[in-house]
Parts: sequence; structure tokens; C-alpha cells
Amino acid sequence: MKIETRIVFFINQLKVYLNRKNYFFKEVFSFALFTLFFGFLIGNLFGTFLNTIRSFLFWDGLIIFIILSIMELLNFVLYNKTKRFFGTFQEISYYPNNQIIWKSLNYLKIGIMFGFFIDAFKVGS
Repeated sequence: MKIETRIVFFINQLKVYLNRKNYFFKEVFSFALFTLFFGFLIGNLFGTFLNTIRSFLFWDGLIIFIILSIMELLNFVLYNKTKRFFGTFQEISYYPNNQIIWKSLNYLKIGIMFGFFIDAFKVGS
């Protein structure tokens, strides 16, 4: 008969958590960093090509509305707890392929928003 105390349960949960983090750094970290920097590049290039985009869409408010709508839709898909497409972190011990894709989209979104933020400082100065 195996009796599991709270400390043994805590140590087992800690091992699973550390294995998950170790897998993230061995397999996913380089791709996540690439998507973050690629999003940063897209965010910075947006200010460069804004005049070209303005030739297709006549109002800057519409351009901003489209970008924010895409970001909010992605946030809804990523952070909706009731109908999450890729499972919760407690159910999955390692990252499956579809979760890596969704997390990469999240890193891309963060990079784009960071690029917009930095570009706003360039415009303001």
C-alpha cells in the first residue's frame, strides 16, 4: 500500500513542472525567441510602410481598428478558459505541436505590440 503525503505530492508536482520547463528551454525557446523578434520586426516595419497601407485604406482609424481586432481575436482564442483549443497546462506535461503553434502566435503578437511601442517613441521624438 502506497501512502502519499503532501510533501511527496509536492515533490512530484515540482518534478513535473521542472521537466516541462526543461523541455521548453530545450525544444521551444529558440523558436519562441525567433517569433518574438520577428513580431518586433513586423511592428517596426509597420511604421515604414504605413504610407503604402494608407493608399489602400483611406482612414488611419480603420487601419488601427483592423490591427486591434486581430490582436483581440487572438487574445480571445489564447486566453479563453472555457473553450481552450489546446488544453490547460495542468493536463499536459509536455507541449504538443498545436500548443507550440498557439504559444508562438502569442509571442508574435507580443513582439508586434512591442515593435509598435518602440516605433511610437521614434515618432514622438
